[in-house]
Amino acid sequence: MERRWVRTEEGYFLLSGIPMRELTRMPSGTVVFDPQVVLHIQPGAIGGYDASIIYDTANSSAQNNNYGKSNTLYIGRSATASSNYLVSRSLLFFELSGIPTTANIDSAKLRLYCFNGNSSIATTLDVHKMLVYWDEGVGDGTTGQASWVKRTPSNNWGANGGLAGTDYSSSYYARITKSGSDVNTWFEWDIKTLVSQWVATPSSNLGLMVKFTDDGTAQT
Repeated sequence: MERRWVRTEEGYFLLSGIPMRELTRMPSGTVVFDPQVVLHIQPGAIGGYDASIIYDTANSSAQNNNYGKSNTLYIGRSATASSNYLVSRSLLFFELSGIPTTANIDSAKLRLYCFNGNSSIATTLDVHKMLVYWDEGVGDGTTGQASWVKRTPSNNWGANGGLAGTDYSSSYYARITKSGSDVNTWFEWDIKTLVSQWVATPSSNLGLMVKFTDDGTAQT
């Protein structure tokens, strides 16, 4: 059997089929199609969107900046013990509307590539379910949509940076441990439970947040 995912502006569609010549060679009977597939989704014009929200103690106005246009996601806190530091959290949304609500999710992984970091301290990074809508925006360090203060141009977060239990789930859905030397490598979270919820109830898919478990500690 041949299977192919087709991406259109309306969503993702799975085409499953078998060449007619193969069917005619088979003995008479019932043909069962079992479309088990692997789907890779990356935020983009159709597949979804992402943005970092950043708090800069040295520049209070910067907390209104949007980074939806940036090619880089930022997570953590700058490794400095001074009074000036950065706290960064990342928001991601994946378009799953093309997957039937009755589909069984066997596995779902979130994979992010870490190409830079400046901490020698091991830390944990958590994935939380977003509970409110947010705008990606088109800024790259300029005032725009999702920022440390606002989730949309006209709506603030429940608290700056997002409020646990209001803007994102209080409990994490997945957690990994990062050592200080983990750079130029892939990080992977098991988010099967979260994706299963999104597929079964599409309206609950508002994206996810990735943050340090304790981003009040100086590390990144």
